[in-house]
Amino acid sequence: MNYYLVLGSNSRLGIDMQKFIYVYERKNTFKNWFLDDTKFLENNKFNFYSKSWTDITNYKSLKRTLCNFYIHSKGIKPKAIINFIGFTDVDRFETDSEYCNNGMMVNGYSLVNLIAICNELDIPLIHISTDYVLNEENYANMPMNKYGESKLIGENLIREYCRKYKIFRISGLYSIFKSCSINKFINEVLYSIHTNDIGREYYVCSDWYFTPTSTFEVYYGLIKCLEELNNNKYESLSMNNGIWDLCSSSYVSKFDFNNIILRELYESGILTLSELPEIIPVTKESLNFPAYRPNVGLCNSYFMKRFKAFELKDSEKFLKFMVQNIVANVVKNYKW
Repeated sequence: MNYYLVLGSNSRLGIDMQKFIYVYERKNTFKNWFLDDTKFLENNKFNFYSKSWTDITNYKSLKRTLCNFYIHSKGIKPKAIINFIGFTDVDRFETDSEYCNNGMMVNGYSLVNLIAICNELDIPLIHISTDYVLNEENYANMPMNKYGESKLIGENLIREYCRKYKIFRISGLYSIFKSCSINKFINEVLYSIHTNDIGREYYVCSDWYFTPTSTFEVYYGLIKCLEELNNNKYESLSMNNGIWDLCSSSYVSKFDFNNIILRELYESGILTLSELPEIIPVTKESLNFPAYRPNVGLCNSYFMKRFKAFELKDSEKFLKFMVQNIVANVVKNYKW
């Protein structure tokens, strides 16, 4: 049995990963969507720790977490440390100086503590980053906002000082279980119907394209990477300087994506045609976001496909399948 130490159990990725393990093992809900199956979860165990339990800015706190891990793994050292902890409110980085300073520390400078632990144990650090570290014009490492700057600080420290690592750059992440922009939009629509505010208008970007990447896709790609590590194929860590883009192969505008959600609300019988709100296409610039965002997601699924690490059978149908699950989950938990 191999054991993995996962930091950030209460993050969007952490919460959904625990759900993913349960669903994938017991219900086979997602297995049929992928080009190959994996029995990874049968012989590998993930131990999760929350941000409140582990302060990655504090080396002693990380050591305490490691001691607790050894108790649960019966003395077996982690095969890798997976870091989901991070400050991710892109706009708040621009408007809240205290949040920005804390984010720079957690996303960036404090990773020296994790690097030291991984080097001591001679194990890989699996770290989550973002396409916001890139420049829209030439794809160089030139962040366009402070959030991207904080993540690039962390990337550079890992690449410079960590002996074994893999960095996943993710774009357009969405979740079934943890609150995100999709869940909030569905809740707003349901609330407007509940309060008889029919005919409400929503202004959504039609010139902002992204790769809607579910947390489940991230975990499957992550597991394929860990499978290689279990087979001692450490050369995969150094491919592309240890950095992989991990994202869906589908590009869609925010406007079209919201229409997919409304179509599902209608086709599933949750809303009638007269209850559907109007979505008005607008430019990204007109919404005056505090933080700059690229017009097109900068992650590319080509690298993952090339090395057969991860690929879906039909990404567009999978997106529809995921939207159906999100809608069903939000409706089930909505307090009518």
